[in-house]
Amino acid sequence: MNESDAHSLNTVIDFSLSSKSYLSVSGNINVNNNQDGDAFTRTLILQDGDTDFSGLETNGLNERDATTGFVNADYNYYADNGNVLRLYGNHVFTNKDNYQDVFTRFFDTQNNTTGSNSFLSDIDLDVAIYTAGIDYQFALGEYQLSTGAKYNQIDSQTVQDFFDSNGTSPIIVPANSDNYAYDEKIIAFYGQMERNWEKWFLTAGLRAEQTDITGDSRSLGIVNTQNYLSWFPTASLGHSLDESNTLTLSYKRSIERPRYESLNPYRIFVNETNFNSGNPNLMPSFNNKYSVAWNHNDTWFFDAYYLYSKDLLSILPFQDNNANSLNFQNANLNYELQYSLDIETFQYPTDSWLLALSASFFYLENEFVAVQSGGVDQKQDVTGVYLSSFSRFSLSEDRTWSLDAELNYVSDILFGSFRMQNMIVSNFAINKSLWNRRANLRIAYNDVFRGQNRLMESIYGNQDVGVTYLPETNTFSVAFTYNFGNYGLRNNEVEEPEEKERTKQQSLGL
Repeated sequence: MNESDAHSLNTVIDFSLSSKSYLSVSGNINVNNNQDGDAFTRTLILQDGDTDFSGLETNGLNERDATTGFVNADYNYYADNGNVLRLYGNHVFTNKDNYQDVFTRFFDTQNNTTGSNSFLSDIDLDVAIYTAGIDYQFALGEYQLSTGAKYNQIDSQTVQDFFDSNGTSPIIVPANSDNYAYDEKIIAFYGQMERNWEKWFLTAGLRAEQTDITGDSRSLGIVNTQNYLSWFPTASLGHSLDESNTLTLSYKRSIERPRYESLNPYRIFVNETNFNSGNPNLMPSFNNKYSVAWNHNDTWFFDAYYLYSKDLLSILPFQDNNANSLNFQNANLNYELQYSLDIETFQYPTDSWLLALSASFFYLENEFVAVQSGGVDQKQDVTGVYLSSFSRFSLSEDRTWSLDAELNYVSDILFGSFRMQNMIVSNFAINKSLWNRRANLRIAYNDVFRGQNRLMESIYGNQDVGVTYLPETNTFSVAFTYNFGNYGLRNNEVEEPEEKERTKQQSLGL
């Protein structure tokens, strides 16, 4: 059973400083405290030669508090000659506290109690991110050019206090406690050019990033430092075959950095022998994507691409068959590659019906180090398909009433070492716009056929792990949204900084 008490506040303020300069300030704060959860787990163990199970039962109390948010400032100056100067900055903040109280009873094959153990764990995470950047756009002959620089500073502090609570009063265990400080600085410079001809267009750019990292586990005495310079080229060449068809070739190199919670060298316990652990030695993932795209009439879109990711970030389950434990470990895969053909279309079969269809046919392959299977490289692959359909029906002439119908299907797919079984998800919703868009009422029924909760299996060598998550996806909800202030502003959306993504928890799968 889980409970939570969440509140969110967004704001956008736009200033017209002159006819040529504008300032936008936006912010967001989310407070989700009292996320209390009670969990009971029963683990059965069948030893070689036994016909009855021994095992353990665990009662766990989890209390989580989280406060996250950001503040953005964006200044733009538009010169008479068409040049544009942009100055921007943001501050992202995160505070999360995770308290656990775990009690475990061990029993034999006759269900007789053979022992017990209890402990307390309190983890406090603080992340502060500061970003400042400058962009400048200008024309040079027939070329449109842009250049800029960006600076990021990340300060992360995580403290874990681990207590043995078997006695009358908790006793701290220094070996399982730590104070982990993570500091990261990134300086980036980029340049980009664009040129259009009668039937051709070209875009090319290059970004350089210098990254300096220090991770200091002050209790364990482990210091991890990384310093590297990376180059990220992009290029796109397009040709208009005729008025209805455009062909584009493109290449892009990008980076994905580890999330801050994934870097912490701590364990979050499900029970005595089942836990999630961070990894301070995680490396960033580098991605190279080559694609060929065809646009037909701005209604049909075809995209064939090859994507190769080195050191892809993932979560891998490792079972220790001697200790009878299961560790969900943040890790880098050796690589992951994908061949894919994506097809999308947007149509209006009637004046009152918007239809969006998409399909993806893919081959996915990855390789990772099988830590508990002799440290060998383990490779796996899958061929699959993803299908999606979304329809919006206008139910009234003034279009204030609408019906949404969504259906998605995905075949077997890989997430790290996990292979997830195929699933189908369907959602329906009725929307009513009120008072000239100032308010909106939405009634939704999600995962109608209960097809979203599927089995994920990791089977190879001496590993055999199956996981089925059962979140409440089959839900009925009623939501009322009222827009205060100047709701007619076009710029009324609070744009989340890309830096905030790394403050979120790494997902195991979908």
